Amino acid sequence: MSKNDKSWNKLAWNDKKNRFQVFAFIFLFLFVFTFFSIKHPNLNDLENVEIKLTKEPVFKKPTGKWASYYIELNSNENKYKIRGIDYKYISKDKFLKLIHKDTTITISKFGNDIFKLNVGNEELLNYDLAGIHKTKNKNFMRIICFSGFILCLIPFFFKNTPEIKKLNNTKFSLVTFLIICWIISIIAAVIYLGDMKYISSSEPFN
Repeated sequence: MSKNDKSWNKLAWNDKKNRFQVFAFIFLFLFVFTFFSIKHPNLNDLENVEIKLTKEPVFKKPTGKWASYYIELNSNENKYKIRGIDYKYISKDKFLKLIHKDTTITISKFGNDIFKLNVGNEELLNYDLAGIHKTKNKNFMRIICFSGFILCLIPFFFKNTPEIKKLNNTKFSLVTFLIICWIISIIAAVIYLGDMKYISSSEPFN
């Protein structure tokens, strides 16, 4: 049996630190990734265009594990998408009622992604709430990933397996302490969110 096949309790302290190192890199990568993921563009960065739909809206189902539902709107000029978190902030009833083939709509887009959508005086896509959702979602991930990264560095300050004593003198491991601290950071992140909808996935559009 290789050391990689051993249970955690049977690993030597140096082997455990090697695993903490791997987790530290993973947490650091995920933390840094949040700064490069798709941003909510500023209003000044959006291009406002009027388009006429050449077909009915196409509702796309996710094909991968982490993919999300999105809507494709087709015009003679291009194909446009409402996807990701913005998809969650469509006024669904109004959309189903008002958006059809030959409908003329005004969109605010960045690339081929739609962030605002109007039909006449009706605003069907809430740009502001989508922006709040994205900010909370990213900050939630940053709290969890950065706290995990810091906690994974703590074992490297100990040459040998450390033990921490409770008030009643019973001993528990540093690993247990770190897990408790990380759970506390997750609870703090959830409290920051204020609503679990900010970490929920997109739902079918019906």
